[in-house]
Amino acid sequence: MTVRVRRKAPLLSRGGVTATSRKCREATFDGAGGGVLVKKSDLLANTTPSARNKVAARYSSWPRSHPSSAEEGSFACFRLVPSMKQGLEVAKRIRFLVSLLLFFALIPTPVGAWPPASYFRIFQDARKPLPKALSTFLNDFESILRSPCRPVPVEQAIRQAISRLTQKDANPRDAAAAMRDAGCAAADINDPKLDSMVSSQANRFSVVFYGFDDRMLKGDIKGFLAARKDESERLLQRLRRYSELPDQSTAVETSPQYGIASIAFSHAVTDVANVWFHIWKEARGDLR
Repeated sequence: MTVRVRRKAPLLSRGGVTATSRKCREATFDGAGGGVLVKKSDLLANTTPSARNKVAARYSSWPRSHPSSAEEGSFACFRLVPSMKQGLEVAKRIRFLVSLLLFFALIPTPVGAWPPASYFRIFQDARKPLPKALSTFLNDFESILRSPCRPVPVEQAIRQAISRLTQKDANPRDAAAAMRDAGCAAADINDPKLDSMVSSQANRFSVVFYGFDDRMLKGDIKGFLAARKDESERLLQRLRRYSELPDQSTAVETSPQYGIASIAFSHAVTDVANVWFHIWKEARGDLR
């Protein structure tokens, strides 16, 4: 009877040479354009605790694997790629946030702006001297007038409002929104930059309507806007010089700031009414 003796390979822990070679992939950021290059390397499975520690030390910056995986020599093989994917995901999110910030930074904003709540008060007073048909139209879309203004240059806003009102089968809500934006742009010409005073005292201002400007009645919108911007700047400069005088009273109503804000508010109401009247006239609205 023949006895076959099965030869055992030396134990791996004793320096055996039959340790299996495992192909793993190491990810790097060396690719062009931020891409990821993957290069193959043959890592001999670590066979002793000291060997495993040496291999693990090379990747100490990566998330540690489960102890059972380390025992099997799989530390370097299975943890690198998922971590690299996480890094790329973070980089994508950062690029998205930077792009979003740049987008909002490029949105045009008006040079002057009243406190948000004061616009509707201005609109309420500006409707009073308008033709009845226009006043009724604005009153029907009061909710639109209460909504936030879109930052649009005044001349562009006027053209858009005329276009919305004259367009066939146009949504009247869009026309009302365009009228609102034109009104906001006209009011901003007179912003006194006294937000705290306006916010707390606007309901107490005695509003004066200075009338419809001859230039607007003739359709000279460019001449009207140029003159109003110049007049507003000169008026506010003069009023601010007066405000530097000693205040003899502690009453808010007699303070220079209150007077400046009140006068600017009246001019804003007048300019909004003039702009709305011009838009309605150009759109062939009823002027009675």
